Amino acid sequence: MERSDRNKLLLLCLFTFVIRLYVITQTPLISTDSFAFIQNAKHFSHGEFTEGLKHPFHPLYSMLTALFKPAFNNFETSGEFVSLIFGTLTIFPLFFLTKRIFSRRVAFAAAFILAIHPFHIRLSADVMSDVTYYFLYVTAIWTLWIAIEKNKWFHYILTGALAGLAYLTRPEGIELIVIAIIVIFLMKIRELPKDGLRRIGRTCLILASFLFVSFWYIFLIHEQTGIWQFTMKISGKAVTEMDETSTPEETMREENNPAVKDWSDDRVRLEEYRNKPDYIGFIAYSLNEFLKASYYPIFLLVLLGIFWRKEQKYPRIADLYLLAFIALHFFILERLLITRLYMSVRHLTTIVILTLPWAGIGIISMEGFLLRKFWNKTDTDIIRSADSTHMNISKPILLLLLALTILTIPKAVKPKRFDELALKSSGKWLKEWHKANDNSPDFQVIGSEKIAYYAGADAWYPLQGSDYRTTLNYIRSLKVKYLAFYLKKTERINSELVKNAPLDANTPNPDLIFLNQWTEYLDKNNVDTLCLFKVKY
Repeated sequence: MERSDRNKLLLLCLFTFVIRLYVITQTPLISTDSFAFIQNAKHFSHGEFTEGLKHPFHPLYSMLTALFKPAFNNFETSGEFVSLIFGTLTIFPLFFLTKRIFSRRVAFAAAFILAIHPFHIRLSADVMSDVTYYFLYVTAIWTLWIAIEKNKWFHYILTGALAGLAYLTRPEGIELIVIAIIVIFLMKIRELPKDGLRRIGRTCLILASFLFVSFWYIFLIHEQTGIWQFTMKISGKAVTEMDETSTPEETMREENNPAVKDWSDDRVRLEEYRNKPDYIGFIAYSLNEFLKASYYPIFLLVLLGIFWRKEQKYPRIADLYLLAFIALHFFILERLLITRLYMSVRHLTTIVILTLPWAGIGIISMEGFLLRKFWNKTDTDIIRSADSTHMNISKPILLLLLALTILTIPKAVKPKRFDELALKSSGKWLKEWHKANDNSPDFQVIGSEKIAYYAGADAWYPLQGSDYRTTLNYIRSLKVKYLAFYLKKTERINSELVKNAPLDANTPNPDLIFLNQWTEYLDKNNVDTLCLFKVKY
């Protein structure tokens, strides 16, 4: 790579880093699943490896969070740092993959689009495993392409090892091995009779390196569950962390959980699809969620890149290569949507990243149109520019990338979770109150994992039950000390609890002691009150 091209890529890396760092400063508290990752990181940091590995969430991200904790003296900041670094670095494997399968200029456009992609930016600011997984996932796809091109045993081994690391980050990393084997046998299929044994050998190299990295964890899962499966999930049916059945953290989206934003309309619609069954409805829902994850201006570029390639003929084998990974991942998500009635933008972002090379082609195609229309360039000039081995950034490309940045950055950098600050404030208040009035080393909170984290609790549980007595029996069965809930949210699903709970310190109650309350302005027309109680025993 020439120095000018390298400097452009490094400048893009700096831009990617800075924008994600800014979003971290605008994210005042952890996300939904962060409590689980941080608790896991605490196990690893304290040398409790067995406890950490028993957790249903795969361990690599939490291990990395624990590794960097001494540098920050804070698990939350350490987890954000890991996400920031891997979120920034993902532009490199995407660039080099796109450069190999399409062109250098398409690669730069694709990497730039990832740098400003709203959902990737926001996920890079969270204590979550997603962007670490994206980095390993895309890097494995890049090294597999090199392995097939060069037929070097080292690249096959590296691909298997990266797939193993991706699997240790999230269980769906196992799909990399499935697609790798399919691709090895189907690429240049006419030559299969001649080199079938070699392809078997390459497959063995990938499998061996994958198992070398990950078999210890698969064996641990077998020890814990008694069956051979790829995830610690009790159900054993899912291959991603969207299976909401195993732990309290994962039951956050249960219908009776007031700590979750209202998504019941979607659930009702999906249940109707499942009862009919209406698979077309499921597919339409999935495609709509995919459009949201892609972000509409970027998705238009993807369509242009697929269907409008006037400037240069790109190899269709490259399209099929990307499509193989996209199709399998989408199939897995669709299956989980049908069985679990849930699909998340962050899980779809995995395949959104693989569509960005096509968005890069869309940028180059738009450049050609603008050069003809406004710069009076000939087809020969445009094709010569498209074929360039340099990452020359023409005025049309500069204008297109600037326009795309203006469209996407406001959404990407918009402050998030400021409407949940009461959860952080109440957690910190509870931490001081518990220290002054109880000070027992271990305690639990029901109602919010975010309160539990900032209070220093060792566990949290979702609020369950549709009436007062059932809820109290559930709480006492878990020996939980503190209960938190929003009045309006909880009244919709458990009006008895709101009616019977003491809402001030002067109201006597045989079950609960009122501790404090906070007003939460969800928006200018929506105000709710967060109440905190101590449970009597």
